[in-house]
Amino acid sequence: MAIGLEDLSIVPARDAQRERLEYKLLYSVGYTAFLGAAIIARLMPWHWRTFGGRGQVRSVFEEARIRANGTVPFAFMR
Repeated sequence: MAIGLEDLSIVPARDAQRERLEYKLLYSVGYTAFLGAAIIARLMPWHWRTFGGRGQVRSVFEEARIRANGTVPFAFMR
C-alpha cells in the first residue's frame, strides 16, 4: 500500500507563508490596540493605571510589545 503525498503531515510552503502573513497582520493590529490602551492608561491618574506592575516604569511602546507578544501567539495554537 503506497502513501500518497496528501497523506503526509508536512505543511506546504504556501500555507507557512500565509500563516506568517496572518501572524504579522494580527500582531500589528494587537500592538496598535495595546499601544492605544497603554497611552490611555498613562493619561489616567496614578491609581487608575492597570498596565505595568508596582514600581515598574516602562515606555508605552515596551508595554504594548509585551502585551502583544503575550497574547497574539495564542491565536495560532492548535
